[in-house]
Amino acid sequence: MTIDIRKILFGAAVAASSFLCDAAEADSLKSKTQTNYMPQIHGVMRSRFEQLTTGSKEGRFMVANARVNLRGDVAPFASYYFQVDFCNKGCVKIMDAYATLRSESGLKVMAGQMRIPFSVDASKAVEDYLFTNHSFVGTYIGNFRGVGAKLGWNARFAPWYVEGGMFNSAAMSNHDVWQKQYTFAIKSRYTVGNCFFEGAFESRYPDGIRVNMWDAAFSWSAGRWYTEAEYAYKHYTNKAAKACHAYNFMADYRIPITTEWFNQMSLQGRFDGATDHCSGSRDNDGRIFVDHSGRKRATGGITFSHLGQKLGCDLRLNYEQYFYDGDHIPQSGEDNTISVELVVWF
Repeated sequence: MTIDIRKILFGAAVAASSFLCDAAEADSLKSKTQTNYMPQIHGVMRSRFEQLTTGSKEGRFMVANARVNLRGDVAPFASYYFQVDFCNKGCVKIMDAYATLRSESGLKVMAGQMRIPFSVDASKAVEDYLFTNHSFVGTYIGNFRGVGAKLGWNARFAPWYVEGGMFNSAAMSNHDVWQKQYTFAIKSRYTVGNCFFEGAFESRYPDGIRVNMWDAAFSWSAGRWYTEAEYAYKHYTNKAAKACHAYNFMADYRIPITTEWFNQMSLQGRFDGATDHCSGSRDNDGRIFVDHSGRKRATGGITFSHLGQKLGCDLRLNYEQYFYDGDHIPQSGEDNTISVELVVWF
């Protein structure tokens, strides 16, 4: 039998050419999408001791948070995010569970249970906290999650981001309630160099009375400094209660250090306050009541940190001095406090 070497070489050349074309096409597709389908797991835990220095002078230990989140992609344009707090002051809470669709135009669509877009301080991740406790704006005015859908858009022509959505008015823990009233919220952030400006609006319907809130914030950072200022206004429709004003001014100064445990020390200062605040819930007579009396607070703190690339820990010491308006009596646990907190994240 005669073997035609030319035909073999020709066939090999065609096969090699086809293989190279397929490989080039695959590499092109890979470089275009650059999608990593491996799920990512992150977490943070905050253990704390608090001691009241006035009044009852009681103290307590607590695990403020033990959060674990899972995120990943299922397609170049689709992703998921779950977050559970296994010890939120002793309770287990599902914080987030949503899916996202992303467009190359900068538009994204999110659906599920997630944070309602409002407030800079309330929107911080736990590992980014600078104090053991949120500001009054972040704790009472803007700290809400809900079940619904929202749109986000990153402008291609400017450092501008807008996010808004519609959510159930019922409690986050109950997804089975039919309703006619919803929560609406929108916020926008514009970044200029090392500063950003943010504005937001939210309209809630917690217990038969619509509550409208506005928020404005500004942040500046340079070198070792980070500063932030925020103001929130909460209005109750039909004159159901007096409007609430809340504000937060804070600064953080970071110093590199070299010790056995830590590589950074930072000093924090904050002054925040709020007038009488109503959550929107009503009493047996159908009237909303004041949940938190008007007060001001000065907070000083020092934090020692070990900062890695994707993990780290903080050892934080805070002192809070309260100033109540008029003859208001401090509520339990809301008085002058010293706290020590250990935070680890990965």
